[in-house]
Amino acid sequence: MGCGPRCSATAEEEPFCDVTMAMTMFMNGFASAGSGEGCVIFLFQGWIMDTKAKFGLGCGVCIALGIFAEWLISLRKGLPKWRRCHKHLKLIELGFFVVQAALAYLLMLLAMTYSTPLFFCVLLGLLLGHIVFVTRKPGPVSAREGATPCCEDAD
Repeated sequence: MGCGPRCSATAEEEPFCDVTMAMTMFMNGFASAGSGEGCVIFLFQGWIMDTKAKFGLGCGVCIALGIFAEWLISLRKGLPKWRRCHKHLKLIELGFFVVQAALAYLLMLLAMTYSTPLFFCVLLGLLLGHIVFVTRKPGPVSAREGATPCCEDAD
C-alpha cells in the first residue's frame, strides 16, 4: 500500500512445472525442463519430477544407469573367456543378458520422454561408461607370452 520497494517473486516460488499435467512423454517433441509444460514422470506413476532437485536427481540416475549399462556389457564380454574353465557360468551369463536388456529398455523409455536434458543425460552416461569400461581397457593378456585362456583377465 505504500511507495516502498517490494520483493518480486523468486524463482523458488514459481513452480518448476505443471504438476496437474504430469506426463510420461512430451507429445510435441523435445522440450526442456521447466519449460512451462507438464512435469515428467520418471518411469513410475508416482515418481513425478516436479522440483529442480527431483529433476536433477533424475538426470543423475540417467547418467548412472548409462554407466551401469556399459559396465554390464563389458562384464558380459569377459564371461565367455572364463566359461572355458568354469562350466556353470551359463546361468550367470543369461542373468547378465536379462539385466542388460531390461536396462537398455529403461534407458530407451527415459530417452522417449522427449525431455531434452534426460535424453542428453542418457547419452552422457553411455558415453562415460563406454570411455571407462571399453576404451580404457588394456590390450588382451593373451598377447603376452605364456597366457592361458582361463587366466586372460586375471590381471
